[in-house]
Amino acid sequence: MKVPVGGGPAVEIAPGQQLPSGIAVDASHVYWTDQWANTVVKVPLGGGPPTEIASADNPGNIVVDATNAYWADRGSGSIMKAPIVVGAATELAPAFVPIGIAVDATHVYWTDFTDVVSKVPITGGTPIAIASGQASPHGIAVDNASVYWANNGTDANDYEDGEVMKVAK
Repeated sequence: MKVPVGGGPAVEIAPGQQLPSGIAVDASHVYWTDQWANTVVKVPLGGGPPTEIASADNPGNIVVDATNAYWADRGSGSIMKAPIVVGAATELAPAFVPIGIAVDATHVYWTDFTDVVSKVPITGGTPIAIASGQASPHGIAVDNASVYWANNGTDANDYEDGEVMKVAK
């Protein structure tokens, strides 16, 4: 669905999706993951037939840059990427239960439900833990200097002690 920023009626741009989950947008397309269809998909901003970018295994959150889509693939326990013009998907790094994902010009960053926040070069390689011992880290964002994420709570039974964290890249 889409709606103008200034308000107005919602417009369906990609009907018939099974379980769309993560979503990202660039200047020309909307990208999403479909958990039940196990796909990464795009559609022009104005709507039209969806194009499958890649197949996946329980894909979650997604981000895009000028050339690639990156997603947290929970089924395979991987951080994945595929060209936005459609091409072969490749694993950038293994992950246990990847949740949030962010990208900048050089790295892909993710939160892993287990307790760690990591990064890997956009070309792939060995993951680097940038914060460990976190409490169920989820959402993630980056700016020029730092990585930000949300910890849901101090343990699996206590979601009242959440916090927003920050670490230098």
